[in-house]
Amino acid sequence: MSGTFVVDREDGPHGYEGEMWDVPRYVFFRVLDLLVDQLRDDEVSTALRELLDGGYAWLALTYYTPEQGAEVVRAIREDLPAAVRAAYPPPDPHHVAMGEMVDDLVAITDRWLAGTLVSATVRFERPGERGFEMWEATVAEVGWVRDALARHVGEDLAATLAALPLRGPDWLSFKDFSEDEVRELLRALREDVAGEAPADRRELIAELVRVATEWQAARPGLTA
Repeated sequence: MSGTFVVDREDGPHGYEGEMWDVPRYVFFRVLDLLVDQLRDDEVSTALRELLDGGYAWLALTYYTPEQGAEVVRAIREDLPAAVRAAYPPPDPHHVAMGEMVDDLVAITDRWLAGTLVSATVRFERPGERGFEMWEATVAEVGWVRDALARHVGEDLAATLAALPLRGPDWLSFKDFSEDEVRELLRALREDVAGEAPADRRELIAELVRVATEWQAARPGLTA
């Protein structure tokens, strides 16, 4: 079982944005127990303590006011890593792993501050299927992919893409298109969009193309 901390905000560049820190349940409780002691806002620390005492393994930053959320982020970035490593010191491998998970949480809060949360997705899925593949990126990056695809497909499909709102949680899902449209989108992604990626996004877009190609290859109906 896991515990999840959603580092989210309502005032991102495109409205609501959030990124999940999903870790083993025991890590969630031990780390947040230490976080309580680092907070300078008594109201937030009391509320977080009550959540932990209740055994709830789900927390969202937007449970609190923007000012309180900023204090939680400050404590995570400035005080939490040292507190965790003091309480659970290396070289014990479980302690090392916990420290690395906290580093991941700090990186998420860095993105929260910078407005670059990895909070948008392209989901490769079809109606009636249980499984799916997913590519995660920032809202701006998924928006760039959407706009680039629209430049290299037919007018009707381009209009459909242009009308898609930049809203979560599934910013671009392939279940919303016909098989012919999916084939056209995948063609445009491989043949056109990949070559247009700016230098700072080439590796990221290459990963998107890899996921898309493998997903399509596993579905004979989409390769015809």
